[in-house]
Amino acid sequence: MSDRIAINRWLGDFKAAWVSHDIDAAVSLFADDVEYWETPYRRIADKGMIRREWQAILTQQDIKLSLSVFGADNDTYSVMHSLDYMRNGERFHFEGIYLIRLNAENLCSYFYCIDQRKQQ
Repeated sequence: MSDRIAINRWLGDFKAAWVSHDIDAAVSLFADDVEYWETPYRRIADKGMIRREWQAILTQQDIKLSLSVFGADNDTYSVMHSLDYMRNGERFHFEGIYLIRLNAENLCSYFYCIDQRKQQ
Protein backbone atom coordinates (compact mmCIF):
# COMPACT_ATOMS: atom_id res chain seq x y z
CA MET A 1 0.00 0.00 0.00
CA SER A 2 1.39 3.41 -0.88
CA ASP A 3 2.09 5.81 1.95
CA ARG A 4 -0.51 8.29 0.69
CA ILE A 5 -3.19 5.59 0.59
CA ALA A 6 -2.20 4.46 4.10
CA ILE A 7 -2.47 7.94 5.67
CA ASN A 8 -5.76 8.66 3.92
CA ARG A 9 -7.18 5.34 5.10
CA TRP A 10 -5.96 6.07 8.65
CA LEU A 11 -7.53 9.54 8.55
CA GLY A 12 -10.81 8.05 7.30
CA ASP A 13 -10.83 5.56 10.18
CA PHE A 14 -9.91 8.32 12.64
CA LYS A 15 -12.79 10.50 11.44
CA ALA A 16 -15.27 7.60 11.45
CA ALA A 17 -14.33 6.68 15.03
CA TRP A 18 -14.68 10.29 16.20
CA VAL A 19 -18.00 10.99 14.48
CA SER A 20 -19.50 7.69 15.66
CA HIS A 21 -18.23 8.15 19.25
CA ASP A 22 -16.30 4.85 18.97
CA ILE A 23 -13.50 5.26 21.49
CA ASP A 24 -12.30 1.66 21.08
CA ALA A 25 -11.88 2.19 17.33
CA ALA A 26 -10.07 5.49 17.91
CA VAL A 27 -7.62 4.01 20.42
CA SER A 28 -6.96 1.02 18.15
CA LEU A 29 -5.50 3.40 15.54
CA PHE A 30 -2.51 4.17 17.77
CA ALA A 31 0.59 2.03 18.34
CA ASP A 32 1.27 0.86 21.90
CA ASP A 33 4.39 3.04 22.01
CA VAL A 34 2.80 6.13 20.42
CA GLU A 35 4.16 9.57 21.26
CA TYR A 36 0.90 11.53 21.55
CA TRP A 37 0.73 15.29 22.11
CA GLU A 38 -2.80 16.64 22.64
CA THR A 39 -1.32 20.15 22.60
CA PRO A 40 2.28 21.32 22.20
CA TYR A 41 2.47 21.43 26.00
CA ARG A 42 0.48 18.34 26.96
CA ARG A 43 1.84 14.89 26.22
CA ILE A 44 -0.44 11.91 26.76
CA ALA A 45 1.67 9.16 28.33
CA ASP A 46 0.03 5.94 27.11
CA LYS A 47 -2.98 4.36 25.39
CA GLY A 48 -4.90 4.22 28.67
CA MET A 49 -4.60 7.98 28.95
CA ILE A 50 -5.53 8.35 25.28
CA ARG A 51 -8.71 6.39 26.04
CA ARG A 52 -9.50 8.73 28.95
CA GLU A 53 -8.78 11.80 26.80
CA TRP A 54 -11.13 10.55 24.10
CA GLN A 55 -14.03 10.25 26.57
CA ALA A 56 -14.71 13.91 25.71
CA ILE A 57 -16.15 12.90 22.33
CA LEU A 58 -19.09 11.28 24.11
CA THR A 59 -20.50 14.75 24.90
CA GLN A 60 -20.09 16.07 21.34
CA GLN A 61 -23.08 16.21 19.00
CA ASP A 62 -23.44 17.19 15.35
CA ILE A 63 -19.72 16.57 14.76
CA LYS A 64 -18.21 17.90 11.55
CA LEU A 65 -14.57 16.99 11.06
CA SER A 66 -12.47 17.63 7.98
CA LEU A 67 -8.92 16.35 7.56
CA SER A 68 -6.63 17.11 4.64
CA VAL A 69 -3.03 16.09 4.08
CA PHE A 70 -1.09 19.08 2.77
CA GLY A 71 2.50 17.95 3.17
CA ALA A 72 4.81 15.10 3.99
CA ASP A 73 8.40 14.85 5.13
CA ASN A 74 9.71 11.31 4.98
CA ASP A 75 7.18 9.38 7.07
CA THR A 76 5.48 12.31 8.83
CA TYR A 77 2.35 13.89 7.39
CA SER A 78 1.07 17.41 7.92
CA VAL A 79 -2.71 17.34 8.19
CA MET A 80 -4.99 20.38 8.34
CA HIS A 81 -7.97 19.75 10.59
CA SER A 82 -11.20 21.60 11.19
CA LEU A 83 -13.66 20.46 13.85
CA ASP A 84 -17.13 21.76 14.66
CA TYR A 85 -19.52 20.25 17.20
CA MET A 86 -22.31 21.09 19.58
CA ARG A 87 -22.15 20.53 23.34
CA ASN A 88 -24.93 21.57 25.70
CA GLY A 89 -26.46 23.81 23.04
CA GLU A 90 -23.20 25.64 22.34
CA ARG A 91 -21.23 25.43 19.08
CA PHE A 92 -17.46 24.89 19.24
CA HIS A 93 -14.91 25.28 16.46
CA PHE A 94 -11.27 24.16 16.44
CA GLU A 95 -8.75 24.18 13.63
CA GLY A 96 -5.08 23.57 13.27
CA ILE A 97 -2.48 21.09 12.15
CA TYR A 98 -1.74 17.52 13.14
CA LEU A 99 1.65 15.94 12.53
CA ILE A 100 1.10 12.20 12.12
CA ARG A 101 3.55 9.36 11.59
CA LEU A 102 2.46 5.81 10.82
CA ASN A 103 4.53 2.73 11.61
CA ALA A 104 4.94 -0.36 9.39
CA GLU A 105 1.54 -1.66 10.58
CA ASN A 106 -0.10 1.66 9.61
CA LEU A 107 -0.75 2.52 13.25
CA CYS A 108 -0.01 6.03 14.45
CA SER A 109 3.34 6.13 16.22
CA TYR A 110 3.51 9.93 16.51
CA PHE A 111 0.62 12.39 16.92
CA TYR A 112 1.19 16.07 17.54
CA CYS A 113 -1.42 18.84 17.49
CA ILE A 114 -0.16 22.35 16.74
CA ASP A 115 -1.57 25.77 15.92
CA GLN A 116 -4.95 25.02 17.37
CA ARG A 117 -7.37 27.94 17.56
CA LYS A 118 -10.70 27.92 19.34
CA GLN A 119 -13.60 30.12 18.35
CA GLN A 120 -17.13 30.09 19.71
